Amino acid sequence: MKTGSLGASAAMFAALILISPAAPAAGKAGKAGKSSCVACHRELKAGSVWGHSFKEWENSPHARVGVECQDCHKGDSSSSDASKAHVGLVVSNNPKSPIYFTNIPAFCGGCHKGEFKEFRRSRHFSELQRTGRGPNCLTCHGAMAASIPSPTFLQATCANCHDQPLKVYEGLTSLSLARKNLARLGDLVAQADKEGVSATAEKKANEALKKKYAGVQEQWHAFKMSVVLPEIKEISGGTARSIRDLEMRLGAENGSTRGKK
Repeated sequence: MKTGSLGASAAMFAALILISPAAPAAGKAGKAGKSSCVACHRELKAGSVWGHSFKEWENSPHARVGVECQDCHKGDSSSSDASKAHVGLVVSNNPKSPIYFTNIPAFCGGCHKGEFKEFRRSRHFSELQRTGRGPNCLTCHGAMAASIPSPTFLQATCANCHDQPLKVYEGLTSLSLARKNLARLGDLVAQADKEGVSATAEKKANEALKKKYAGVQEQWHAFKMSVVLPEIKEISGGTARSIRDLEMRLGAENGSTRGKK
């Protein structure tokens, strides 16, 4: 690893945490719109530090499932008085804080249990615990966990520390293809049901491959590409075969129906 780059990377993301710590995407949903934190920060200028952070959160998966400011920062979200609302606020520059840089994986892992379990098996986690400079959740997902990284972004991020990124571009691109194939197969199964075409085998394959895909998403966080790449390719291949078979049957059925007319 390029240790100098690790240190620089850690410093950069630590700064991001100080501005807007990450939140668990699958946490307990808040009462959207009733949090005084949300009501107040919504009025801040988008160009300001806190206003920018709010916009980033507002467009994130966390916001969509109701994870709000107080779910990560604590404080009193029921008070409209700013001084009272900020009492007990959790800060990120205290090493004992759950949102301190080295504690972020365990904090996010409170909701993303499978991902955290896999991440703990990675060299990234070992480096983070040993030196305090390794990557954490924010390195890939950003301070507000606003998005899944693109293959290009992830490749560039890994290159900060690795001379040869470990096939992450291929892995993430393959994962995207597997996801699209699963969506396509699901649509075809629904179409077959609607048209009365038998799709029992494809429906069973779709459910099994969706479960495998969910498992691979978690396994990814151990960053062992030699393990996840074959799994991803199995999903892509399995869905592609089912898509081809079902499209042929649907096409044949539609052709037969037109012939009868």
